[in-house]
Amino acid sequence: VFDAVLVHLLHAVAPQDWQAVKRSLHKSLYEDKAAACLGILKRSYAHADVVFVQEASDNFIQRAEAGLGQYMALRPQHVDSRRPQVSLVLARRGRFVEGTARDVTEEALALLASQCAESGDLCAFTIARRDGCPMLLASFHGD
Repeated sequence: VFDAVLVHLLHAVAPQDWQAVKRSLHKSLYEDKAAACLGILKRSYAHADVVFVQEASDNFIQRAEAGLGQYMALRPQHVDSRRPQVSLVLARRGRFVEGTARDVTEEALALLASQCAESGDLCAFTIARRDGCPMLLASFHGD
C-alpha cells in the first residue's frame, strides 16, 4: 500500500519528472556502489589508520584489496557463503605488522548469545602495531 501511495503522490506532484529523478538517484546510489564507496574512502578517509566496514559485498572487498593497497583487508575466515555481505576491517599497512593479524571472530562469537550475531556480522582480529602495541580491532553489524 505504501508503494502505491508513493507512486500516486509522485504522479500528482511531478508527473513528467519523477521517473527521471528516480533513475538518477538509482544510478548515483546503486550502480557501481563499490567504486563510489572506494572513492569516498580515498578522498575523505585517506588519513585513517583503521576503517571499520559493515555489510561489504564480495565485489567491494575485491576492489578494496586491489584499489586500497595501503590497507590490509581483514575478514573472518569462516563466513556463511550464503551471506551476500560481511563486516571487515581495513588496517593500514604502515601502522600495523601484517604477519601478526589473527582472526578471533569465532572466539568472540562464542562469547555472545546465539541470537546476537549471525555469520558475517562480526569481524574481530588481534594485530600488533608497528610500535609493538597489541590491538583488538572489531567491526560489527547488527540488526
